Amino acid sequence: MAQIYYDCLGKRWTIGMMVCMFIVQWFMGFSIVVAGSRQVWAFSRDGALPFSGWLRVLNKKLQVPLRSLWFMCFIALIIGLLSLIDWAATAALFSLAV
Repeated sequence: MAQIYYDCLGKRWTIGMMVCMFIVQWFMGFSIVVAGSRQVWAFSRDGALPFSGWLRVLNKKLQVPLRSLWFMCFIALIIGLLSLIDWAATAALFSLAV
């Protein structure tokens, strides 16, 4: 994608577009992890997940489910690393969303 931007827009605009894409992707990933951690906490609060007793604990100082948040970060990391294995693994992961 960067090569297409570079061919069409030049170096400065390409850098600007790629920075904008990075920022948008960062916030999109952040919102997905936050939404996922809320779902993990809600399911664990009701006892519907393995290790629910550990996941549903709220941080006393911040009053947020940090364990659920870190659990979702770990799951997102695993999924991201799976997509680095091969094109077929990436295609299988993206087809799960459909």
